[in-house]
Amino acid sequence: MRQHKFRAWDEDNEIMRYSENDGEDSAYGPIVWQIDSEGVHFEEMTMVDECVGGEHEQNYRYRAPNQKIMEFTGLHDKDGKEAYEGDVFKRKFMDDSDIGVIKFKDGAFIVKWIKNTFSQGLIYHLPEAEIIGNIHENPDLLTSSAP
Repeated sequence: MRQHKFRAWDEDNEIMRYSENDGEDSAYGPIVWQIDSEGVHFEEMTMVDECVGGEHEQNYRYRAPNQKIMEFTGLHDKDGKEAYEGDVFKRKFMDDSDIGVIKFKDGAFIVKWIKNTFSQGLIYHLPEAEIIGNIHENPDLLTSSAP
């Protein structure tokens, strides 16, 4: 059975958040991961002091930063690193190499190649490839040519 894990690019704080770190601290408060009718997302939780009807109370407030959610593919690269949507990897093929981006399309994880501009199933390429970054933290990888 495939393990369901997620990560999110927190655009407000420019940091990658991982679902297995539920409860980690942020600048606002602990991170809380949720799955609901809106899908998978995280919120930052903080406790605030309020005076309601003359009574002093402590209540939780939630803030959902701008975020891009990415799912774990269930696969690993040649070095055992977990592969998520949005990861960028390098693969050598015969005397050539190319850089690919992991995407989810039509119910499957695929590779969108940079140099060869076509897509293929991910499972055929990842075991021989090396994850070198992701599209959020390393956008420059998408414009550089594969070595």
